[in-house]
Amino acid sequence: MTAQPSDASPWVAIIYSAIEPAGRRGGGIHNAVIGQALGLKANGIGVRLFTASEACAVEARQMGIAVDLDKAWNSGIDPVFSKRVWREARHEQGRLPAAVIHNNGRTWLAGALLFPGALQAQVLHREKVAPYRFFRNWISLSEHYARSLKETVSGRFRNIAVAPNGLKSDPRLPKKRHHDGALIVGTVGRFGDIKGTDTLIDAAQIVHSSDAALRFKIAGDAPENLKSVVEQRGLSQTIDFVGWTDDVDGFLDSVDVFCLPSRKESFGIVLIEAMARGLPIVSTATNGALEIVEEGKTGWLVPIGDAQALAATLRDVASNRTELARRGALAYDVASVRYSPRATGQQLIDALHALGASALS
Repeated sequence: MTAQPSDASPWVAIIYSAIEPAGRRGGGIHNAVIGQALGLKANGIGVRLFTASEACAVEARQMGIAVDLDKAWNSGIDPVFSKRVWREARHEQGRLPAAVIHNNGRTWLAGALLFPGALQAQVLHREKVAPYRFFRNWISLSEHYARSLKETVSGRFRNIAVAPNGLKSDPRLPKKRHHDGALIVGTVGRFGDIKGTDTLIDAAQIVHSSDAALRFKIAGDAPENLKSVVEQRGLSQTIDFVGWTDDVDGFLDSVDVFCLPSRKESFGIVLIEAMARGLPIVSTATNGALEIVEEGKTGWLVPIGDAQALAATLRDVASNRTELARRGALAYDVASVRYSPRATGQQLIDALHALGASALS
């Protein structure tokens, strides 16, 4: 049985409109939504998740989060015409939420009509502002991105607060790594130009030609044409596509360093997941990584789209295993303190309060 928001405390509505079938691990936004709910709960705030995602609903209920699952939430207007959604959102709840957190731009109208008078805040999971133009209140996942937003025409007319994504639980002690033999560089996530997959493959080619003791493991649904490119370049023994995995922690425990070569990243929740498993990070200097990765302490930052710089950094990492272990230990400590559910939940509460949700103060 899922927990209901207490009548004695303020509660927050979280809306997530993606369609995701049950039985499969969700992506970054899915994990961020669960993290929002658990962070608020860890700080005594009631939560109800309104979603079209079966996968998100199943996971949320397992963690004691109250859920309203309805495919109507995949639409910007359908929830308004659903009597059942109206009952669930208003009458059965008995009172309005202190705030409504939107994780997809299309749900602005439904949120405003179903919860009139409640603060409506949109989380900017991606570095695009057009889908979120109807929202006056934005939550940026990093200070770096918030500063750049405030310099834009759109940002000047918005209230912008900052709250990072968080982990879904306090990190358990990471696996002890021996760092002997070839260094295993791991990455996981979607494939495409924005994620910098081509940069990683180019860097692997450079490393391969210099005979460095490096191997790459890539988790995710890699397209066949990408596998063909790797084969044509003679990198089949250097790059291992392990396919989709629901056991991300197990995958992270099988590598020595985590690499995220994205061209754009508003946060990068997989970075803190990797740090929570004691992995140092090699990442391009995106808005998210600049917030998360501390150069010289928890990882290494390289210029965006620069395969030569990425390859050089990975070679340096492979040649200094002591430094690798030191930064991995620091990464775990930072993830445990800064990105625990309680810590990020409090930052989300502070952000909502700064935007005008006075009932949460």
